[in-house]
Amino acid sequence: MGQDNGLGNHIQAALGKSAEYKVWQRAMPSKTPKAIARYQKDYETSDLSAVSNEINAYGATLSVGQCLFHGGLWRSGDSQIITRPLSTSLCPQVAMRNVEWTAKAYDAGRIDLLVLRIASPTHKVFVFKRRGTSLGHESEVLIASGARLTLTGETLVRSDYSVGKYNSPNKDIPVYVLKVDVS
Repeated sequence: MGQDNGLGNHIQAALGKSAEYKVWQRAMPSKTPKAIARYQKDYETSDLSAVSNEINAYGATLSVGQCLFHGGLWRSGDSQIITRPLSTSLCPQVAMRNVEWTAKAYDAGRIDLLVLRIASPTHKVFVFKRRGTSLGHESEVLIASGARLTLTGETLVRSDYSVGKYNSPNKDIPVYVLKVDVS
């Protein structure tokens, strides 16, 4: 489950050629709204309500069937409504790196790589620019709060994925791929 530059490059090239991705980019404002820009730089100190309000004001909806990726930890239950904006990526390895960042995976003791499929485009998203920004390589798509996530499948990919944390010994944790519908 290591980084694969070929995969990342392939996804970036495909996005560059995608007519639909270009439509999403044109639907976004030329300048990233203030609360959304702050969220991308430092989500922990952001006004999450303002971020969702800006996504709803300036965002767009994605097509049915579009897939996004999020690395994290699924809360229990088959369905949940997100109560804050959800950061996702069009690249699965970006989602994996994000869940490992600041020892989140280490502390959780498990990685859930969510494959989010737009089942019903009822909630808006903000599609960040890929060019001209310091975080464009993340191919980030921010989903507004209020969307319903429904777990439709779970697969254990491996049980011995090594993660680390500063001043702590590495440990092996399980990695799951979860299929989730977004409506």
